[in-house]
Order: sequence, then C-alpha cells, then structure tokens
Amino acid sequence: MALLDQFLLSLALVSVVTGHGTVTRPAMRENPSMRTLYCPWCQGSREACDPTSTRKCSPPTPCWGAKPGTMILKKYFGKRKDVVMPDGTPWIATGEGSIPTWCPGDVVPVHTFVNADHNGVYRWESQLASPGKETEKAFVNFTSWASINQDPNADFYAEDGKTKLTPGKCYKPGKCVDWSPHCAHCRNNAFFNTSLTIPSNMPAGETVLRWFWYGAMTTDGVRVHGPEHSLFVNCKDVVIGTAEQCRKSRKANYDTLV
Repeated sequence: MALLDQFLLSLALVSVVTGHGTVTRPAMRENPSMRTLYCPWCQGSREACDPTSTRKCSPPTPCWGAKPGTMILKKYFGKRKDVVMPDGTPWIATGEGSIPTWCPGDVVPVHTFVNADHNGVYRWESQLASPGKETEKAFVNFTSWASINQDPNADFYAEDGKTKLTPGKCYKPGKCVDWSPHCAHCRNNAFFNTSLTIPSNMPAGETVLRWFWYGAMTTDGVRVHGPEHSLFVNCKDVVIGTAEQCRKSRKANYDTLV
C-alpha cells in the first residue's frame, strides 16, 4: 500500500509541475522537494487560477516552497544545462556563489526557459526582506506585465538556444500557426533573453525579487480562455546596495550571474 501511495503522490507532483517556465539566468531559488523529479525550478501549477474568481490568484506560499538563500545549480536542468546562445553565452547560470549585491540603475541580463507554454504574462515584484521572511502582501511590482512569448523587448530562441523564432508565429508542437492570447502551447521548450533594470528608487537592504507568471492573461490584466489558467513563480535573494556600497563596487560582475 505504501508503494501505491508513493506512486500516486509522484503522479500528483508531475501534474503540479508540468508546464513550468523559469528564469535561468540569474539563478533563482531552488525547490529541493522537486529534486526527485529533476525539476527543482518547478514552483507553480498549470491550473492554479480560477478565471471566474474575483479574488487575487496567489501562490500557497510567497515563493511556492523554494528554499530561502539557495540558488538553482545548472546541473538540475539536465540536457539543457550547457546550451549556449549564438554568441556563446550560456543560457543557464551556474548557480554557484553567494547572494549578490545589485545597485539601483543596474541593468541585469535575464534569460528564461518556457517548458510548456500557457501563454499569458509575467512581471517582476520585490520587497525588503531577509531570505525566508517575505510575505505575500508585501510584494509590489516594479515592472509592467509583458507577454511570456511575444515580448517586444525580448529575443526568442528554440530549445537549441541558437535558432531564432519569428515574432507572431507559433511552433510545433504548438496548436496554432499565428499567435493570439487564446492560443495554448504556442512555443513549448523555448528560451528568451531580455533585461531587468533595478529601479533608481529601490531601497537598500536585503531584498526578495519575484518573477511572477500568470497563464491565460493579456498584458492589460484580462483573463482569456484557451490556455491553462496557471501560475508560476521564481524568487531570488539579493542585497540592494547603498550609495556608498555602489560607489565602491559599481562595476558589477554579471559574467556568471548567480
């Protein structure tokens, strides 16, 4: 009976984590409970949000079980861990090193991988908090919603990391030819690269950043039908430097992007 229970639990976990996307660079928090599925970056669910509800859709915990102070090692990305961009830059961060110090005004390169595309939108949020002390109500967004698969400020690539994808088009095994917000699985197994600017007025101190992706939503916050009404999150622990700290170490090293 114990074996049967374990099997059913594994099926349930697979159901929960199927279809995730994640920030791959810089390295985000790891979820150790997902190591048995070789997916420590799976924080979310493909059916988390009721489109008929008037209540905000929020994760069960602010960072959905990811362990404070950790970073995902690239080995957990399996066959994709060594994929590089056309210029040779790794798509996935090493995940090695200590919690970084970033400064207001810094422009941080960001890479993302979407395993199963639920369409929808993502944004960045933050709060002043030590790792593990974050609360749901304290997160405040500092970017607007952007399309997870058609962001005009991003470049999109196939799973090989080098084949550039055409804007407005879907790719097999997607169910559509041309993109619309109602299209499910337009771009499965795709990378994209963009950047994140740390606001000039972001307060100094220990900070938790959160990448927040709603499936089946438009950039003006309207829910649509077609893709799964999913929710996925990634958190990253950083220190936002004071003016003095930033003067001393203004040349930030983003070569490894931990």
